[in-house]
Amino acid sequence: MGQCLVTGQVGPLADVHPVIKGIANTLTVGARLVSSNIESCESYGQGRAQAAPVNKRVAAEYGVALNLLSKQRQVRIGGLSVLFGSLSSAHTLAPLAEQHVGNVLASDRDISGSLEWMESANAQPIFIAGLKGNSGRIAQSYLYTMSTHDLARRVRALHGRMADIHPCCSSVKALLDALSGADRVIDQTFKAIVSGSGAIPRQVAHTASAKIRENGPTPVLAAWCGATGFT
Repeated sequence: MGQCLVTGQVGPLADVHPVIKGIANTLTVGARLVSSNIESCESYGQGRAQAAPVNKRVAAEYGVALNLLSKQRQVRIGGLSVLFGSLSSAHTLAPLAEQHVGNVLASDRDISGSLEWMESANAQPIFIAGLKGNSGRIAQSYLYTMSTHDLARRVRALHGRMADIHPCCSSVKALLDALSGADRVIDQTFKAIVSGSGAIPRQVAHTASAKIRENGPTPVLAAWCGATGFT
């Protein structure tokens, strides 16, 4: 028995947290968000999962939710698994919202139709979470909540910054794939885009210019240089 970190309620605690499968850079058999297997991780004598106490029911439910998202609402961007979904799953527009958010994040086709839907339909609350795996463990890198209107506006802003050199209506992943091999830069840039910070990291321009020197220019690489003010 103990107090749950999630709900604050006192009840039976999970000794072992659920295995989550399909997250980038984890074992085939899956990995856990909460675990400890060395004495230094067992705070104040709290072994196994007790160092981060979560109610048994809550642990089971988040395990089901994350495994479902991993299968149905995941895109790989940089070195992370990006999970997304509606925060209002009972709303009749939720399935459409999730479909269009998935297109905007990772489609390999023109996303103008999805952006137009997200801008014109009633705003739907959504989340975007980044999970990073390390063998048998998973760490949450970020979690953003926003509306579909917010995400559409932020992606439009990215397209606007690139438009002078490369007018396009590509997904975020399609544009970031041009920087392949620079996972840290891709992760930082993706966070800047979806969070709405508006600041494209300067490292993007350095990465893009290095690729241009190595393999020759492409419209997308040149546009990334322009988006950071580096020409």
